[in-house]
Amino acid sequence: MQKLLITLMFIIGVTMAQAAHEHEPETKTYDFFWSNIPAVCSSQEEIQRWADDKGFEPISMSYGRDNGQPDGEVRYIVVYWLNIKTNESMASVSIPNDPTVCIVFRTFDLVINQQLYQEQL
Repeated sequence: MQKLLITLMFIIGVTMAQAAHEHEPETKTYDFFWSNIPAVCSSQEEIQRWADDKGFEPISMSYGRDNGQPDGEVRYIVVYWLNIKTNESMASVSIPNDPTVCIVFRTFDLVINQQLYQEQL
């Protein structure tokens, strides 16, 4: 329950914070297409219960914004999770003001780029 409250407080705190960003208009185009990626979905509480049972901790949260622009309206929220004991990761995605959360991937054998990490210290 404490982890759920911390996660919710983090989400609410970040939601309330707004930053003004200048951005360059996208001049290149890419041959992207939409896909139907399988995901499992449930309530925030049920996802948190499963994550707790599997030893996952949320490690970061970020926003997907309208038209892929840094100052666009928030369209979805991505939370990255890690089980440091088993080197597993997962990501969950939710939509603002929607109680449903979906797990879009769970991976095993996570390897972190130590060189990149050391450069940031």
